[in-house]
Amino acid sequence: MNTQNWIQTIVGVIILGTLGWLATTVFDLSSRLSSLEGQFNTLMQLRSEFQDLQTKVSDAAKELESIQKKVSDVAKKIESTKPDSKGRILKPRSGATITHDFDYRVQLWKPNPNSFYYLAVQAGGKYWPKAIIEPVSDGGEAFGQINEGGSKPFYLVLIEVNEDEHKSIQQWMQGPLYEGRPREGRELDRVRLSMQ
Repeated sequence: MNTQNWIQTIVGVIILGTLGWLATTVFDLSSRLSSLEGQFNTLMQLRSEFQDLQTKVSDAAKELESIQKKVSDVAKKIESTKPDSKGRILKPRSGATITHDFDYRVQLWKPNPNSFYYLAVQAGGKYWPKAIIEPVSDGGEAFGQINEGGSKPFYLVLIEVNEDEHKSIQQWMQGPLYEGRPREGRELDRVRLSMQ
């Protein structure tokens, strides 16, 4: 072999070696890029899942806030109808015989500022609210007059109602009043009365 052939062989080996090395390096880089692309796709999927999770957490926080408000509203409603208040009908006394127009006097202890108090006539299973008791201080008395058109014995009942029940009674009192209504609220006292 002559020198020129040797030089060509050496140059060929160098070129082929370099090309082989380059091919291996490119293949290795390609595989690394493919691996990086897979990792990037996984990261993007994780990012998307994280954003979805953030949205769900935000929605859950809003729902929790809504539930807390509802619980607070229910607690206020329960507080407003707490049975701490007491009342008594002082006049007329139970068993009294009265005329169609009669005077009443009631006394309230610890009246709830969120409640309303009524005197109602009860006959059978129905009630006819007759008078709203104006707010009084603890142990205070209220008085007034009621007109009752019935002729049979009945009960005069002192009841405590919440704001919704009060509105319902006020609306009912604007009507003809012939039909009684179911009892609302909490009964504090009652006396049985007869007509003359």
